[in-house]
Amino acid sequence: MFSTVAMKVVYGVDLQGETDKRIDIIASIFKAARNMTVAAQLLLEYFPSLAHLPAWMPGGSFVQQYRDGQEPNKHIVETEFAEAKARVESGQDTSSVVAKLLARIAQTGDDGEEEEKEIAKDVAAVAVEASADTSFATLDAFFLAMALHPEVQARARAELDAIVGPHRLPDYSDREQLVYINAIMKESLRWHNTFPLAISHRTIADATLRGYFIPAGTTVIPNVWACMHDPETFPEPERFIPDRFVRDGKLDPDVLDPASLVFGFGRRVCPGRHFADAMLFMTIASVLHVFEVGPPLDDEGRPIELSYRATHGFLSYPEVSACTVRPRSVDAKELILTSRRVGLNSELQDL
Repeated sequence: MFSTVAMKVVYGVDLQGETDKRIDIIASIFKAARNMTVAAQLLLEYFPSLAHLPAWMPGGSFVQQYRDGQEPNKHIVETEFAEAKARVESGQDTSSVVAKLLARIAQTGDDGEEEEKEIAKDVAAVAVEASADTSFATLDAFFLAMALHPEVQARARAELDAIVGPHRLPDYSDREQLVYINAIMKESLRWHNTFPLAISHRTIADATLRGYFIPAGTTVIPNVWACMHDPETFPEPERFIPDRFVRDGKLDPDVLDPASLVFGFGRRVCPGRHFADAMLFMTIASVLHVFEVGPPLDDEGRPIELSYRATHGFLSYPEVSACTVRPRSVDAKELILTSRRVGLNSELQDL
């Protein structure tokens, strides 16, 4: 879903369901990123020449992992941009991110136009690849948390029933009133960090932190996982407790908002953070409104015990997030089917 929306927003292209080859291409990029360990990522970032080593060398498996993602990444960077550019030039697309970037480049008309287009290629590719995979990992953690905590689901459904009602899906205008849903989203971002270590920064001036001198030009890698699991800031950090963000029926402004860290900060803050935030909220609210999430079942229909364990890589996922998802009621099932029909009709009207 996130890949579909990201491709539409960035490149102005509609993916044609699960059979679209671009879904597989994006999935290949995600797989390569998930397999890349933090150590390997840092090695390649600081010593890019290592990418040319033979993969068969002892300890060289990370080279193959890197190469596995290069061909599909090249398709996104080059082919999708070229096709989007053609749609823009033919007048078929005027609203995508690529269309806006190309229009701005054309207005400058200076000698750096080709360089600006190369930058635009990379910006577009990063927007798609980063937004989809990180959001998917957060939703993985959300579904696992819901399967582990039916009491959280029950309270969320009560809030949705009271504010949204049974005859429509929640929309963004409901967000301010859906306090507990917002708290669930915040706790999902805090409980499991997709990027345990944030993008590296470099100090531009000498600094001192708690008596420790940090000279200008020092590379600093923020440990977001440690911040989000600091018991002084978040008591019982290993537990999934949405209520930690709620006080007197409202979101507590005195509790650190995970979004202030998990989306990065400073000059390297995620440029798509507002888009990702809105998409995550709408997905979480809609899922809780019409579905009941439970643990997976064995061959005899008995619930399988779940536990939370995170993978250790550049991108982190829950090791196991399998669950059962079913409509929570007959009315919910009808709402799902109706919404799907409306979506299909909308797609037909766009053709």
